[in-house]
Amino acid sequence: MSRIGKKAVAVPNGVTVTLDGQTVSVKGPKGQLAWTVADEIEVRQEGGELLLSKRQDTTRAQAMWGLSRTLINNMVVGVTQGYEETLELVGVGYRAQMKGSALSMQLGFSHDVDIQPPAGVAFAVPKQTEIKISGIDKQVVGEIAARIRRIRPPEPYMARACAMPARRSAARKARRSKPWRSLLVTPPSVALSASALAFARCPLAVRACRSSVRRRTSTPRSSTMRTA
Repeated sequence: MSRIGKKAVAVPNGVTVTLDGQTVSVKGPKGQLAWTVADEIEVRQEGGELLLSKRQDTTRAQAMWGLSRTLINNMVVGVTQGYEETLELVGVGYRAQMKGSALSMQLGFSHDVDIQPPAGVAFAVPKQTEIKISGIDKQVVGEIAARIRRIRPPEPYMARACAMPARRSAARKARRSKPWRSLLVTPPSVALSASALAFARCPLAVRACRSSVRRRTSTPRSSTMRTA
């Protein structure tokens, strides 16, 4: 039994729910949403709650039971409170601004990136590096936020990102703080001077050090002596 599907959906005051066959319509202060429930699920309204049950005991019905309850609850929350996603721009010269109802962003390209909001979604730019996306449909708000993020995906090495603060890779931090880890010729316990560190960062120096170590550790050839 689904622990999510068996929970009742509370209908607050000011929200009207209409059941038309398998279509559930929810109307509230912020707008109206509708969704068609799968045929395996039955929706009924009792008092101030919506109850969902399975019409048949199948794998698909079990999966759609919890999904249907979650989507209907998301509609109730959307028409009463709404949903909002906050995105952050991280990078030199990255900024956003409003052009009417459209969102215009500078993300390091040769041109500005303009995005028109779909129906039921609104953009807001409280700061040049902060974007707020609000709407009553949770799925649409999340899809728009993901679409903006894909324009400039987060870069964990250079700490640049579009619409999300990038986290620097832990392996990259360790490699930068301890450059001798990649040399194989200097033990980690030996402290290197500034000139040694500058020499160690050179790729040619690494190859030269490794070749000298190989020559030093190779076995000498046996020599023969001529007798008079």
